[in-house]
Amino acid sequence: MTRRIFVIDDELPVLEGVRHIVESSFPSGEICGTSTSGITALELIDHDPPDILLVDIHLPGISGLEILNDMRRRHPSVLCIIISAYEQFSIAKEALDFGVFAYIVKPVTKARLLKVLQGACEELDREDQLHAADLAGKALRQSVDGLLERQLVPQLFSGIWRPDSERWELWLTSLRRVRPDFFPKVTAAFVEYSEGGSGPRIAAALRYKLPCWTGVVESRGVGVLASASYPGLQTALREGVREAINMSRSGFVDEPSIRCSEPIPLERIWEVLPTVLPRQGDNESYAEASGELREGLQQLWRIVRAADKGVLDAWLSRYRPVLDRVLGLHREYACALLLEPVFAAYPPPLVPPDSVTWLGRQATSGEMLNALVVVLQEATPTVADYAGESRSLHEALEFLRRRFSEPVSLEDVAAVAGISAAHLSRLFRQELRLSFSDYLTSLRMEQAQRLLVDATHSIKEVGYSVGYQDANYFSRVFKRWVGVRPREFAATQSISGEHPHV
Repeated sequence: MTRRIFVIDDELPVLEGVRHIVESSFPSGEICGTSTSGITALELIDHDPPDILLVDIHLPGISGLEILNDMRRRHPSVLCIIISAYEQFSIAKEALDFGVFAYIVKPVTKARLLKVLQGACEELDREDQLHAADLAGKALRQSVDGLLERQLVPQLFSGIWRPDSERWELWLTSLRRVRPDFFPKVTAAFVEYSEGGSGPRIAAALRYKLPCWTGVVESRGVGVLASASYPGLQTALREGVREAINMSRSGFVDEPSIRCSEPIPLERIWEVLPTVLPRQGDNESYAEASGELREGLQQLWRIVRAADKGVLDAWLSRYRPVLDRVLGLHREYACALLLEPVFAAYPPPLVPPDSVTWLGRQATSGEMLNALVVVLQEATPTVADYAGESRSLHEALEFLRRRFSEPVSLEDVAAVAGISAAHLSRLFRQELRLSFSDYLTSLRMEQAQRLLVDATHSIKEVGYSVGYQDANYFSRVFKRWVGVRPREFAATQSISGEHPHV
């Protein structure tokens, strides 16, 4: 994510020097505004707050400390950095009271400024992650059934699903907020039953009886995560299952099998799941087919996001028979596998649409994959499709779509739209929830992804065609935006097995 930086200093050489350093050497940031007047700056910031504020202490009219005090009251999310010609302990102490991130003494050197800005961006990233975790926690509290009972726990006990480390850490953070009794340790259990349709009843009875979360694994059993501190867990599990099944006085003829793990930290739940899950046998054909399907599904989210119909059709043609093989061997596992790209498209706290339930109801592999593509497409409205509500923004977007591969600036586009750069920046934030530079990058990255599926283009040619003269810089931006480097992306997208040239 590109961070927006506002600079306040009454010395023009300082303003221009900071702008030059950021634009030439700091791709993680963009200068969204500058001012030599504190009063003017506060008016601009009120309309469109930046992510980072660099402010001189000694300003005419209103001091930097007064600006910092205003930031603390009105815009507490703005990360503030002081620039001062005076290394005074009293000023530094007062600045710390206002929550200032760093104190830079003039003259501002390139190395010092870049180091401080990098640290500021990392701090903002940490705050964003905490905010995302907080949102996830709130979403979990508001919709436990939707996010845990129907998603996390069933997939956890499917035996084949494992989120990436970042997503799993987000789940753990959320779980700590919602169920602190799951920490430091949790017990995993699996109730395998033979009576069809009893899963939901068993799950509901166990949730009523125990401090636990449950998830029904279709046609197989009920997975249980319970607080390890609960005494007599196995006995309570068996009693809850019997109550749910309504055993007759003569006893249970076909009593469900209940397997419990030893207490273990939730972070290491994967270590004990094999001890409680039913064995699938040593079916090499199933392992080979399911592995091939999983490998293909890992590509699907990126293919759908690239919006290239030819590549998508080729993918569907290749993996439809693979899905047929897995469905024939284990339908429930196949349906669980199909949800992996859905979790990639809807990370917590996002919730997939209700149409995700269509997957398991489809009769054929082709219908299943088509339903999956529809679910993924609902998560991929690209910014390139947005027309803009206001005439000015509409003209700006049309201009950028035609000229995004050229070196265009916010000021250039604002002149085309007939408005000020500050006003255009606000329109991007209000309507697109993106900065100007992020929107421009999104256009370039969407086009780059389309070009990279064609093995005839080299990485350098793709970068040049979307506006990057330096192939290494293009690769870094692509990695930050898409999550992998261009070569890796092209390799996963290349259905034919060919790979682009360097």
